[in-house]
Amino acid sequence: MNEKFLFQPLFPWIPTQFFGDDKACVSTDGKTVVTKENHGICPVGYKSLYSMMLGHNGIDINAYRWQPVYAAQSGRVDEVCTEVARGLGVGIRTLAPNGKWYRHRYWHFIALDVHNGDELKTGDLLGYADSTGYSSGDHLHFELKEVDFYGRVLNQDNGYFGAVDPLPFMEEKFALDIKGIQSKIDLIREKLAILSDAIADWLRKR
Repeated sequence: MNEKFLFQPLFPWIPTQFFGDDKACVSTDGKTVVTKENHGICPVGYKSLYSMMLGHNGIDINAYRWQPVYAAQSGRVDEVCTEVARGLGVGIRTLAPNGKWYRHRYWHFIALDVHNGDELKTGDLLGYADSTGYSSGDHLHFELKEVDFYGRVLNQDNGYFGAVDPLPFMEEKFALDIKGIQSKIDLIREKLAILSDAIADWLRKR
């Protein structure tokens, strides 16, 4: 059983395409994307967007343009780039509770609020959703890859360029809510530390 360590990076959480699906077709000139009807055949002049893979290598979540997207788990930004197919994206390398390193990646942004090397906590703002790259509309593409300590992708030849299904690792909780809870916990710890120091100081003076 997989240990859950990822939180939903936006709200509401409305997936429109799951890991392994093959719903999207891209025009041969790479300019437009359409959705297959009932996982059927691509129209004339189009090919499967996932022709280089066994299927979709992440989860697509419905979003609106400029919708804020938040970090699904604490970690360090180790990838900020723009690709023709995926548009503007960011990757965060993190150590999961199972002792493995992962990179969670987010694509199709219109703008980012983070830089390479930034240390992030769960619920920190990453950027704003859009439809950059090969996309049929505004949404967030979220994927997960197992990596080593140095960030090198493992199982690169698994048919999904090393990606694994993120869903079994995801809690049904919004990342920003988790940040609010964590902030309250940190505040309580800080006040308890202050109180402890005050008590220790009072005892020394007795």
